[in-house]
Amino acid sequence: MYIESFILTVDPPEVRGGCISVGDVHEGVFTLNRFPDSIESGALLEFALDEDDGPGTYEVQLLLEYSRLENEPQAPVGDPFAIDAIEPSEDWWGPRLLVPQRLALRLRFWGEFEGYLVVSVNGQELAEKALRVYYNDIPEHLGPDEPI
Repeated sequence: MYIESFILTVDPPEVRGGCISVGDVHEGVFTLNRFPDSIESGALLEFALDEDDGPGTYEVQLLLEYSRLENEPQAPVGDPFAIDAIEPSEDWWGPRLLVPQRLALRLRFWGEFEGYLVVSVNGQELAEKALRVYYNDIPEHLGPDEPI
């Protein structure tokens, strides 16, 4: 199994007219003006199986991983979820794409974060997205449209 695509979005993707609408794509950099605080975002994961991947249930877990801390444990994001892969017909060849997984993310941070949002399938890391959370404090005498 591999990740065909992993996209962060501003809002959780929606199904419209039988198609998935991802809306605005997010670059993965968030600013907060206080800690602790939460960020909300969406994501779209598309899983694919190779010809030799068997049918069955695959467990998917999202994890947060700090980029500058060696051998630190990863923090789980939410509960694991399952992907069910069906047996292809005998005349099928090539990869089998599974139904894309739409995600709504709400992550709480107690300080600045620089690292990755990691996708693990059956305990094996298959994909990651850079994720950064910074403190942003605009002085009261400056408005958001005033030059510094």
